[in-house]
Amino acid sequence: MNKLIAISALLLSFSSVQAQPVRMVSSDGSMLSALCIAAVNSTRPVYETAAIHGILRQKIEQIRCNGIPLQRFVSKFKSRYALGSNDRAGNANSITTTSRQ
Repeated sequence: MNKLIAISALLLSFSSVQAQPVRMVSSDGSMLSALCIAAVNSTRPVYETAAIHGILRQKIEQIRCNGIPLQRFVSKFKSRYALGSNDRAGNANSITTTSRQ
């Protein structure tokens, strides 16, 4: 019985850790980092968000957020971010960007 209670408590603590909202933070203050963060936060398609930030649609494939292509970065974090989108007090994820030119 004690093992069952301990396992239940352990599983419950893991599920609450996974539900933590993600807070995106720019580590370098660059325009590209701002784009990465905005693209995750936005309900618009990535190419529209990029256009708002002055990035041509043709350049989107060259942008990397934490070493991941922008499109994949958005796909990866958008669903996580939506879990706690109204609560920005969660864990901070530092964002750095690169752009191949």
